[in-house]
Amino acid sequence: IKVAHNLMRLIAEGFGEDDGTADSQLRLSAVESYLGFIGKPKLPSTFLQVICWVLGEYGTACGKYSASYITGKLCDVAEAYSTDDTVKAYAVAALMKIYAFEIAAGRKVDILPECQALIEELLASHSTDLQQRAYELQAVIALDPQSVESVLPFDASCEDIEVISLLNLGSTSLAFCLF
Repeated sequence: IKVAHNLMRLIAEGFGEDDGTADSQLRLSAVESYLGFIGKPKLPSTFLQVICWVLGEYGTACGKYSASYITGKLCDVAEAYSTDDTVKAYAVAALMKIYAFEIAAGRKVDILPECQALIEELLASHSTDLQQRAYELQAVIALDPQSVESVLPFDASCEDIEVISLLNLGSTSLAFCLF
């Protein structure tokens, strides 16, 4: 898992230099490579999670792939690994990011039939995590561009967040995060 986390961090932060072109090329290369893996049998769950994360963050960022194409591929992953709730959760999170990017950019979002079927399946899931993600995805899709941009800011995966503790409840405290 540490290797997967470090790989995602490298892709997100880039090479650490001021060369945005090299970072963009790294991300495009990752997207292209990972799209090639989709459909291969028996990929490890952790690798599929990385694939979903990369496609959600950068699948449409380079402009080479449409939102419909990437969302279709993510739904393919969720369908192919239907017994792996963690992979499905990553796929739904990636779908949410792509739809959020599209909405924030003012583009009309067309939900593919297979994505709508996935959402409906997850709304009835026994997993409360998957149910919640499906409800959150529905809610994001219904928002206006300004609200989406506030809730899911573009390319903020490496931003620091400030935690403000509001209530101290003994061993548990209620906190809010501010971007």
